[in-house]
This record gives sequence, structure tokens and C-alpha cells, in this order.
Amino acid sequence: MKRFFSFLALLCLFSGAGAQDKKITPQGKTPPAALQSGDKLPQTAAFKALNNGGKALHLDAFQGKLLIIDFWATSCSGCIQGMPRIDSLQKVFGHEVAIIPVTYEKAEAVTRFQASNAFLKKAGVSTFRTVVEDKVLHQLFPHRLLPHEAWISKDGVVLGFTDGTDVTAANIRKVLAGGPLPVPEKRDVLDYDKSKLLMVNGNGAPDSAFSYRSIFSGEIRGINSGLELEKDTLNHVVHVRATNVDARYLYILAFKQLRFVPRSQVDISLRPGLFCYEMTMPLAPAAMVREAVHHDLDRFLGVHAVLDSAGFRLVPLPEDDSAHEPLSL
Repeated sequence: MKRFFSFLALLCLFSGAGAQDKKITPQGKTPPAALQSGDKLPQTAAFKALNNGGKALHLDAFQGKLLIIDFWATSCSGCIQGMPRIDSLQKVFGHEVAIIPVTYEKAEAVTRFQASNAFLKKAGVSTFRTVVEDKVLHQLFPHRLLPHEAWISKDGVVLGFTDGTDVTAANIRKVLAGGPLPVPEKRDVLDYDKSKLLMVNGNGAPDSAFSYRSIFSGEIRGINSGLELEKDTLNHVVHVRATNVDARYLYILAFKQLRFVPRSQVDISLRPGLFCYEMTMPLAPAAMVREAVHHDLDRFLGVHAVLDSAGFRLVPLPEDDSAHEPLSL
């Protein structure tokens, strides 16, 4: 059920993933088609490998074993943290399982990494067999987040894809026993373009997937002026819409009592014109919502709104030299 009352808006808020975002798009002359679960692994040429006795690596050598292709990079902290576990699992299941690390990076870069990594130095670099300078496997198994694991059955059928943390002894045993992958399949959003706005035109996710957002613009001609405030208890969110209204009406969303202040005591000359504003946020107490709206409007208009016994006015923000400093993480 829905009911209407005074409310506010804010900004899109998302949680981040711990995995490394690494869009892999190696360029080959005739890129093979990407494989899906249930597809048969095609025959491939030999791959350049380190710590493989000076020989190239052939996937055909692992027929009859459960093959796990472990995509990694020297810049991926999750990949590096998982190396001791991968090494241990390979030793435990040596005759039944082959876990093959694969990277697109140059052999020289991987060699330098091996020489500086504490675990590999302790375990012995010769134990870390990895495919390097790969293009083909990245094209067969496209992904964005590392680590990325492709599971392939003893008879060469793609079983599915998982995160690195899903490569465990328990999961390996279940697959060796003939069962399916016992975890949800990892799916990367391969068409996400970080140079474009998130979720706009479906970039990264559908336009409706946001949890918290606010949108501002100037006047949009052809839309009626109006205010709408909605508490949606069914979906546990609050919606606020203001279309083609001046700053006074915008701030009524933050100051309920402003509607009773005589216009003669309202000074919005600092920010003339009409604005549009839309916000959706999770349900919250009215006071918290109004406070968030107040801050949101102040940030957008570059002012500090004041409502006191003298009336309502927009006060310019003080000069701040730090506003001209470069913005960086």
C-alpha cells in the first residue's frame, strides 16, 4: 500500500565488490566464440608457460582430469592471496585435478612478480606453473572480475564459472563425485562501460536497479509544474518528485513550515529560475529524510538555506580555497 506525505531525495549509493575489475579484450585475428556452460572445450594450440620444464603447455595433457583454469594477474590482490590455497589443493588432488593459472601478462612481468612474492619464494618458484601472454583462453572465457575460474569436466565439457574463493576441497570433491557445481555461477557484466553513467540505458544494470538516487536539472519544457511526495511501504522506499518549480517549492520538501511563510519574507533571488528534482531512497524517519533533502538541495544550488524568525533565505557559501584543489582518491 502507498500513502503520500512530505519528503526528500539524494544520490545513488552502491556497494563495491572486493574482486578486481579487469576488462579483458585481447585482440586476435580470428577470436574464438566465447564458451558457455555445457559447451565442449575445443582443441587449442600450445600455450606459453613458465615453470613447465621449459616446454609449452597443452590442455590435451589434462584429459581425464577435472581442469580448473584460474585467471589471475599480478595486480589482483585476491588472486595473490589465493595462491597458497590453490597450491595446497593441487597437491591434495594432484592425480585427479589440474589447476592451471593463466594470465595475459608478459612473461617478464610474471617472472619479476615471482621473484618478489613471499609465498612463491618460500614454496619455490618452480612449483608455480602458469600460462602467460594468453589471448585464446581469455577469448574463450571472457570475464571482467578477477580471480575468475573456469571448471571443465574430465571429458572436456565446461561445467561453469566461479569466483576464486569457490575453489575449495569440498566443492572439488562434489564435482569429482559427478555432481554439478555446488555454487551459483559467476556472471560478469561484460558490456559495462565505466566511461558512461551507471545504469543509464542499462549500462551495468537495468535503469531500475538503483537503491538510492537523486537527480537534478533546470527547467524541462513540456512538463507540468508540481510536487509529489510518496511513501511506498510495499517496496520500502520514498519517492520525491518536483518538476519545474522554483527554489522555494524545492525547499518545502526540506522545511514543511516554509509553506506558511509569507512570500514577502522569502528571498530566493540568489537562485532564480525553475528546477526539476527527483529522489528515491530507502524508508527512513521523516526528520532524517528532510535533513537529507536539505543537504542535497544545498549542495546542488551551492547555498545554505536558512529558515528562522526573519523568514527564509539562501545564503552564499563561504569561499573555500580547497574547492580548487585536484580531486583524487
